[in-house]
Amino acid sequence: MSRDKLIKELFTKWNIDFVSTTEEFNGETGGVWLSGEDSVEMKDGLNMFDYYTEHYSKYTLGVHNTMYKWLGDRGWFAEWNDAGTIMLHKD
Repeated sequence: MSRDKLIKELFTKWNIDFVSTTEEFNGETGGVWLSGEDSVEMKDGLNMFDYYTEHYSKYTLGVHNTMYKWLGDRGWFAEWNDAGTIMLHKD
């Protein structure tokens, strides 16, 4: 999936308020910048992103498994920059 389409779906499907590009954050090209602090609540009541989670069966590297799979199915992965900043990159 292209970055532009991914960004659109992050706004429309997931209702993520803050979505920008990695170019805006640090000049790195091609990625997506998200705030891990403005996390969307998932259907099970947990946050989409949780750097400090102890729900290890529900998260992969601090990303809710539903979102982790959704990103992977589209050829993207999430990487924490710091506890409040998530970057998405193409596989």
